Amino acid sequence: MIILENKKGRDARQARAVLERLRELGLNVNDVRVDFDHIEVDLNGSYNGIEDAVEEKVLEVKSVEEEGDAMLLICAGRFWEAHEALEKPWRSLKGDQAESYRKAILFCAAMVHMQRGDADGFKRILERAAAIKTGAVIVERCLSEALNAINDGVDQAYATARSACSRIC
Repeated sequence: MIILENKKGRDARQARAVLERLRELGLNVNDVRVDFDHIEVDLNGSYNGIEDAVEEKVLEVKSVEEEGDAMLLICAGRFWEAHEALEKPWRSLKGDQAESYRKAILFCAAMVHMQRGDADGFKRILERAAAIKTGAVIVERCLSEALNAINDGVDQAYATARSACSRIC
């Protein structure tokens, strides 16, 4: 995965255009997610030319095998990586602890959907996460703030949740 700056202020609605631009250049791109301060690109093979193509600097190159601290990743808006970091331990848990992890995974999945420009998926998965009764404090606060802002639109709900995640940490 390649992490790029987002100095041009792209939003999630432009994720598809970035993905198509990179594919036009022959890069083997699987997915693109856009957040306020960074763009995440999943690709196989070389990433030569990616900076010129999106006119943004590469901040970080990560292998899929690398795991990070899920809560720190959530705080940084790196929801795909957080989702991946949570999924492995979740599979071995039971009861309330498993449900708490599942809620965090669903919250991250909702945020990833919005980063891809899928507002309907964001709202649907956010509601599924909210239905789970137990969860980590950070996830509970971010989720609660997103749900409180949902009537103002999904863009506002995403921005509110993202801001809450940054603020809490």
